[in-house]
Parts: sequence; structure tokens; C-alpha cells
Amino acid sequence: MKFQFRLKTALRFTELEESKKKSEIGSIHNRVIDIERRLTLLNRNIRDLLGWSIGREVNVDRLVYQSRKIETDRNELQKLERNLVDIRNLLVQRREELLKIVMKRKALESKEEKDHKAFRTKVSRTEQKRLDDNHQLLKLNKKAEA
Repeated sequence: MKFQFRLKTALRFTELEESKKKSEIGSIHNRVIDIERRLTLLNRNIRDLLGWSIGREVNVDRLVYQSRKIETDRNELQKLERNLVDIRNLLVQRREELLKIVMKRKALESKEEKDHKAFRTKVSRTEQKRLDDNHQLLKLNKKAEA
């Protein structure tokens, strides 16, 4: 007799779903890192543009360029910050979903272990019963011969 877990396909599906969710979380995390890098770069650009004119001769064309660039960078910065908040919320949501999937997988694995243990116990008892029956037959055969 061979052990066959009835919920094997459900367990495999859950493992596949868990793997997919982990991959999705990794992708979202990479997006967070990318946005954080872009935010750092924009902040540095704004700081450099603001600090560039200190101690230098005033150039009107340069000031107009700087003010436009700073405004553009600030707008992009605000948009990225809103996007970052949304993506972090999505990341939290996906982690909660992963937690549910992991709990489901662990429950299925626990059920599989329990069923396998019950199967081994049943097989062991069946084997012991067969040995006992054989032993009884041997005794009866010896008595019949004597």
C-alpha cells in the first residue's frame, strides 16, 4: 500500500500561489527601491539648484531656468511621494495575502502529516494482525500434526 494524500493538488496549488505571491512582493519591493532612489536624486537636484547661485554672479537666464527646473522637480517629487505611499500600501496588502497563503499551506502540510501518520499506524496494525494470524495458523498446524 502506498500513501496517497487526497489534498495533494490543493497543497501544490497553494505552494505555487505562495511562490507567485513572493515574486510579486519582490517586484513591488523593487519598485519601492526605484522610487526611493528617484526621490533622493530629485531632492539632490533641487538642493544643488538652490545652492548653485550662492556666492555667484546673478544670471537672469540661469535663475529662470533654475526656478522652472525646481518647480518641475518639486511636482515630480510630490507625484512620486504619492505613488510611493500607494505602492507601500499595496506591499502591505500583498504581504497580508502571502501570510494567509502560508497559513493555508502549513495547515495542509499539517493535515498531510496527520493523515500519513494515521496511514502508517493502519498499515502497521494490519501487518501485525497478519503476522498474528500467521502465527495462530502455525500453532494450529503444529497441534494438528501432533
